[in-house]
Amino acid sequence: MSESSEDKTKRKFKNALKNNTWKYRLNLYFNSYDFGIDLYLYLSKINSSLREKNKNVGFVYRVCLNNTRKYVFDEFRDDGYDDSKGFVLAPMITYFCTDEPALPNLKRIRSFKMCDYKYTPTEQTEDDVNEYLRILDKQRPHNIKKHLNGTLQRYGFVNKSQLILE
Repeated sequence: MSESSEDKTKRKFKNALKNNTWKYRLNLYFNSYDFGIDLYLYLSKINSSLREKNKNVGFVYRVCLNNTRKYVFDEFRDDGYDDSKGFVLAPMITYFCTDEPALPNLKRIRSFKMCDYKYTPTEQTEDDVNEYLRILDKQRPHNIKKHLNGTLQRYGFVNKSQLILE
């Protein structure tokens, strides 16, 4: 039986997580829903900024969706109180890092107007990564094509030479 594209992507991402030692996980959230849905227009510039600040740190990233209250986003702030308390699936990027990353100022990227954003770096233990892998096993990947404009990969690498890949 042949492997589905979805299963193959999941397997390759999980192998990248299993084959490396991750010291930090970095979540990148955006305050603009519209910016987030066009994330693939900006992803290479965001990753380039991270690469330039962290030449000796390897990253594997995953574009995913996060169930977020609407009032977090600029576009929904003028909605009525009850409506703004509702939830929306919003794009975010999760980076696993081989060392503590230096966080670039994304507002300095000149090729686009960066919305407000927030990094949440957290130290990772082997148990944390294993728990993330267990969660991946249980869930189907988000349907990002339905929520994001563009057709790039769901996951990728920054400073690939710093990583062990199979």
